[in-house]
Formats: sequence, structure tokens, C-alpha cells
Amino acid sequence: MCQDGDLRLYQEQIVRTGQNSALSIGDAPAQAVTVAGQPAALIEQTQESMCTERDKDGTLVQTVIVTRNVLVWEQDDIRYTLTSGSQLPSNELRKTAEGLRD
Repeated sequence: MCQDGDLRLYQEQIVRTGQNSALSIGDAPAQAVTVAGQPAALIEQTQESMCTERDKDGTLVQTVIVTRNVLVWEQDDIRYTLTSGSQLPSNELRKTAEGLRD
């Protein structure tokens, strides 16, 4: 079942090439914010993910576009992407990000 309330964290190592790394979120409008003092990008109410539902036999039942909030920031050469369902307010998403520790 598609859950709009899911909270997901993705991490990827950044390979530095001598150039400053820029936060990139495609064409979606982003709001500049900070997480733990680091520049971050917040995108609210984006249709970021697609959820496919299947019945117990594996037959495709429906495909749903899920509206999500997305927060992206970098710290210590790691890019973090935290996503949540649209019901979680963006200030709560930022509080969650602030609470993450190494």
C-alpha cells in the first residue's frame, strides 16, 4: 500500500573534483534553508515519487504519484536527502534533519 506519511533518508558520498558542489533538484522550485548550519534546499509538495500497488498475486492494481516534501543538504562530504509525506510540515522535516547524528 502507498503510504504518504513515510519518512525516508538517502545518503550518498560526494566526490570532490576541486569545484564547489551545488545542490541540484532538477527544475523544481527550492527554498534556501539551513540544516545544522549547512546550506540546504527544501522543496514542498513535489510529486517526487511513484508508488505501485499490486494485489497478493503480484498483478498491478494501480500506480500512484505521491506528493512529498524533500530536504537536501551536504555535510562532511555526504549528501543527505530526507523525504516525507506531504502531511509532515516542513519545519518538522527540518527538526528531524537537525536531530540526525553521525
